[in-house]
Order: sequence, then structure tokens, then C-alpha cells
Amino acid sequence: MKLKYFTLFICSICFSQNENLGTYKDAFGNKIELLENNKFRHTWHFDLAASWTVGKWVVNNDTLKLKIIKVYDTLKVFNKNQNVYKDSLVLAEDEIPKRVTEVENAIKTLSSVGQNKILPNTVFLIRKKKLIVINEVGKLQTERILGFWGNKKYYTWYVKEED
Repeated sequence: MKLKYFTLFICSICFSQNENLGTYKDAFGNKIELLENNKFRHTWHFDLAASWTVGKWVVNNDTLKLKIIKVYDTLKVFNKNQNVYKDSLVLAEDEIPKRVTEVENAIKTLSSVGQNKILPNTVFLIRKKKLIVINEVGKLQTERILGFWGNKKYYTWYVKEED
């Protein structure tokens, strides 16, 4: 009997996580993809600027929490005094870590596209296929904010895209 209830409990957790999988967008160029294995990908685009962030997500009751995980490249730096190369870590240009030279790293820093240039909110209330931002003091961010163009105001929550 206990095994039956335990199995139902585990199944309910698995299925409740799956209903949250998908892509959510807001009116300000942000997109959050909740992927399997509790991974997420956040992207932001505006004109020629862009940002991406990856990490893990967890749902507790009706609250979604994102944990950002930085991806690093290994920078090969030449030390002239000791006449040797040393390794250092720098934020990666894409999601696949690699070794980069000082020149490649310098070029990368000139770009308006990269990792964690615009960070996502990390705590949300899940309601009716929406992710509503919970701000730093624990209150729902439900007010409308003036958009980039014109005088129109938009809600700040993310809406799930239909498949």
C-alpha cells in the first residue's frame, strides 16, 4: 500500500514538471525556455544587442526558481616575465567551452552579444501559462511598464507559447 502512494507521489512530481516545459516570452525581448532535465535557457534580443544565459530550474508548489550557471572558456595568457603560458577563465562566447587566445578574447569583448549581458529575473509565480516576476522584496510585479516605442504600456510577465 505504501509503495502505491509513493509511486503516485513520484508520478505527480514528474508530470507537474513536464507541464511547465516550453518557451515563455515577454513584451521586452526576453525569452525563457524551460527544458527537460531541469535546464533553462534565457535569451534577450533588442536591435543589434543580445544576451544569453543558461542554468537549472526548480518548481516548488507554484514558484519557479532559476539558478544561473556560468559557462567559461579557458583563456591562454602568455606571461612574458616567466616566458610561459598560463590559463585563466573568462565567460564563454557560446554554450560550448573551449580554449581561446588573448586576441580572440579581446575581439569577443567588443561584441554587443554575449553571455549574461542582460540577466533574467530568477523567481516567478506560475499562473495559467504565465510566469509572473516576483521581485527582490517578494512581491508580484504586476504593474504595466512603458514599452520601448511609443506610449503603450505592457505587462512584465512571460506568456507560454503554444506548440
